[in-house]
Amino acid sequence: MDFPLPQAVDEPIYCATCRFALDGHRPPGGMAVRYEHTEATRRLTRDHAPVPLPISQVPNPRQICDCCSTPDPIWVYASADIQTSQREVVARKVATGDYQRRNRAARTRGVEYGRTYDSSWGERWAICDGCAALIEAGDLLGLVGQATSGLPGKYTRSNKIAETRALMMDRYTEFLATLTPGRGRITADSPTGVWEPAPRDEKGALTDQ
Repeated sequence: MDFPLPQAVDEPIYCATCRFALDGHRPPGGMAVRYEHTEATRRLTRDHAPVPLPISQVPNPRQICDCCSTPDPIWVYASADIQTSQREVVARKVATGDYQRRNRAARTRGVEYGRTYDSSWGERWAICDGCAALIEAGDLLGLVGQATSGLPGKYTRSNKIAETRALMMDRYTEFLATLTPGRGRITADSPTGVWEPAPRDEKGALTDQ
């Protein structure tokens, strides 16, 4: 028997132009959400502005794993809507000589920040088979390792990796702690997933297998 994705889970927002997922950011106290292409797809989508639509209205959405960025995830998990805050970087300062010697890869000497945005990671997570195995095992460290493996170098260089892993630990700890039992299988006809309930014993209690 097929089960639909739980109704409490909102549809993710995708770009109608490139068909990739979009991230939503809201200034504190603001009502309007600003959508932008995800970090994983930004280099492929520089030629256009986001055109946000619910995934169900985008033909053949180009889904990637929300953990490691692997193309064509096959599972969808539901959790609490995880919220994070980040400051907008408006300028970075580098020393001119350092910039030239390092072939435009100079270390940042100072950063100027603009507005702070609240980001919503949503309740729906598209997940590849490899990351799904880690989720089913409750392997937090393995999941963090997979997540950082798909990030650009600016987040995983020696002076940034500890900060990045700490942020990932917080995010995936909450994700694993608030998972809805069961998972959905992504199909061409159901990009939001056809829900498979978690197995239960004869008394109706959740089981591990």
